[in-house]
Amino acid sequence: TKHLLNAFIAATPCSEVMLQAIMHIPKWYNKELPGAWFLGVTTLAYGLRAVVDKQCKGQDLDSQLDIACGSDGIRLYEERELNCQVDACPPKRKNPAFSGV
Repeated sequence: TKHLLNAFIAATPCSEVMLQAIMHIPKWYNKELPGAWFLGVTTLAYGLRAVVDKQCKGQDLDSQLDIACGSDGIRLYEERELNCQVDACPPKRKNPAFSGV
């Protein structure tokens, strides 16, 4: 299972994903969400899953990063560590105090 990182989110006004995420907040506080983790990560994951299941028939969140969904599209990004032996890295990235993962 992949996890969501909610470090930065951009959404259109009245975004269905964000509305669904907000609707899952009381469920998180009431411990009604299986596999619950942090509030933002969990509710965003449940909100995204609810929209994909309802509006994006046949699309699989676990196997693709671009999801065509009606007139909207969903783009997910996968975080990976840099290989500073291969990639050109400035000194701060080569020896970070925080890996970001």
